[in-house]
Amino acid sequence: MEIRKIDVLSDPNAVLKIAKVYKETFGFEPWNEGFVCPVCSKTYPLSVQSSFCPSCLRSRKEWLVRLVEFWPESKVIADFYQENIKGNALCLVIEEKKQIVGFVWGYGMDISPKTATKIEAPELANTYRREVFYLDECGVLPEFQGRGYGKAMVQRILAEQPYDILILRTLENSVMRRLIENLGGEKILSIFEGRIIMKLIKTTSLHKFVVPDHY
Repeated sequence: MEIRKIDVLSDPNAVLKIAKVYKETFGFEPWNEGFVCPVCSKTYPLSVQSSFCPSCLRSRKEWLVRLVEFWPESKVIADFYQENIKGNALCLVIEEKKQIVGFVWGYGMDISPKTATKIEAPELANTYRREVFYLDECGVLPEFQGRGYGKAMVQRILAEQPYDILILRTLENSVMRRLIENLGGEKILSIFEGRIIMKLIKTTSLHKFVVPDHY
């Protein structure tokens, strides 16, 4: 197992591999963002057995609504580049036998009403008006989960990013929440549809706690 930094502008092959891992990771539980119905917007995992929306078939038997990819590869790559050219952006991958099996990336963020709204947490700007590192995405292929790879990547990116505080958005009952709590982090805000904002403080040998969360 090896964790390494990706230079996103000079390694397009790695970006393509990350996009494939991204689709596979979020295509199953708990996200189930494999396919989506363009009519009813219901999402399904990559393992769905039908090419058509089961929900629409049940409710409107005369309709044959074909499912579409939730995360087309082109969209994942476009979003990836958009986020990874921001200030102090950092992207790491974890490899097993030279195969990328997981990823984590984030960037520096000055929390304001505008940026807090962008991550769908407008209330965050009421108490956090400071620069932080926003952990945008983290995932491990389903068959490699449960080996501590996610924890290793979060620890590494926390150590390498330059800010005192890392924040992220995740599900209330997710594996990521337990991971962050095991690293000493905590939930700071409930937002929408079971999602929460969490924070993790960067510690050093000289101090454990940093400046207050707001000033």
